[in-house]
Amino acid sequence: MASFIATRMKQELEAISKVYDTKFAGQSRGTRDVTEMDNLIRRTKNVVMQIDATPNASRDSELASLRADAQEQTKMFEAERAAITEAKSAGPDFEVFAPLAQTANFVMARYRRHFAGKSRSTRDLGLLEEMIEDLSSLSAQMSAIIAKNAAPPFRRDLDAVTQALNMYRSERDEVARAHAAGTLEEQSGALASIANSQFDIYRDHFAGKGRTSRRVELLERMMRNLERAKTRMLDLTREESVAQVNKDNIAVIDGNLETYRVEIEEIRKAKEGATVDDLAGSLGGAANEVFDEYRNRYAGKDRRTVDRDRLSAMCDLLGEIERQMAAIQRGVKNETNSKNLEIVRGQLSAFEMEWDQVDQAQRSGAR
Repeated sequence: MASFIATRMKQELEAISKVYDTKFAGQSRGTRDVTEMDNLIRRTKNVVMQIDATPNASRDSELASLRADAQEQTKMFEAERAAITEAKSAGPDFEVFAPLAQTANFVMARYRRHFAGKSRSTRDLGLLEEMIEDLSSLSAQMSAIIAKNAAPPFRRDLDAVTQALNMYRSERDEVARAHAAGTLEEQSGALASIANSQFDIYRDHFAGKGRTSRRVELLERMMRNLERAKTRMLDLTREESVAQVNKDNIAVIDGNLETYRVEIEEIRKAKEGATVDDLAGSLGGAANEVFDEYRNRYAGKDRRTVDRDRLSAMCDLLGEIERQMAAIQRGVKNETNSKNLEIVRGQLSAFEMEWDQVDQAQRSGAR
C-alpha cells in the first residue's frame, strides 16, 4: 500500500517540478502567470494531504521524505508567487531590470561553486577579478534604472549585488595574499595546482570544440593566471629546495601559453568569418551538447553519487555560452539567438539550483 502511494506521489512531485522548470525557473517574473503558480501550490498541498490521509500503519520513511519534499516545494512556490506579484507591480522597467538581476545571480552562484569554503591558496584570481568586473557593470546598470524607478525589488537586488561586490573585493585581496603564503614547498605546490586548473579549463572549454562558440576573453584570463604563476615560480627558482620542480613547471606553462596564443588568433579568425546566424547556430549547438550530457549523467540520478565537480564544470560551460549569446543580443536582434538565450538562461538557472542540491545531498548524505 505505502509503496504504491509513494510511487504515485513521487511521480506527481516530479511532474510538478517539470512544470516549474519549464514555465518558471530562470524566467522573468514580471511575465509569469500567477494562476499557473497557484495551480502548482494546490498540487503540492494535495500531495501532503494524500500522504496525511494514508493510515499510520501504512506509512514508511519514504512517504515521510516525500511529504517533507512536498512541503518544501510549497514554501518555495509560495515565495515565488509573492515575488512574481511584486515584480508585476514594478511595471515595464522590470523587463529591463530582470536580466541584470538574473546575470548577477549567475555570478553569485559561480562564487559559491568556486570559492565558498575552498582554500584561498589555489583559487582562481583571474576568475574572481572577472566576477568583480561583471558585478561592477551590473551595479551601474541597475543604479541607472533605480534612479528612475526605485521599486522595492530593484533596491533589494542592488543591495545584494553591492554586498557581494564588497565581499569579492575583500576576498580578492585575501586570495592574492594566500598565493604568496606558506612554506616554499606549499607555495610551489599551490602554484602548480593553479596552473593545472587552467589546463583543465582549456580541456573542458577549448580542446576539440568549435571555435565560433568559444570566448577569447576566457583564454586571455587563463593566460594572465598562468603568467602570474610563472612570475612567482621564477622567484622560487632562486630557492634550491624547489628550484628544479619550478623550472620544470615553468617549461610546461610556456608550452601551454604558446598553444593558447595560437588558439586565440584562430578563434578570432573563425569568428570574423562567421555571420550572426552562424554564431547563433554554433552557440545553440554547443548548448545542446551540454544539455545532452546533463540528461545522460544527472537526470533522475541519486544526488549522493553523481559527479559534483563535473556538474560545476557544466555550469561554467553553459555560463560561457550564455555570456556570448547575451553579447550578440546587445549588439543585434537575431530571432534564433533570442530564443536560444531564453532557453539557456532557464537551463543555467536549473543547473545552478541542481548543483546546490547535489552539494547539500553529498554533504549531508541525503538523497
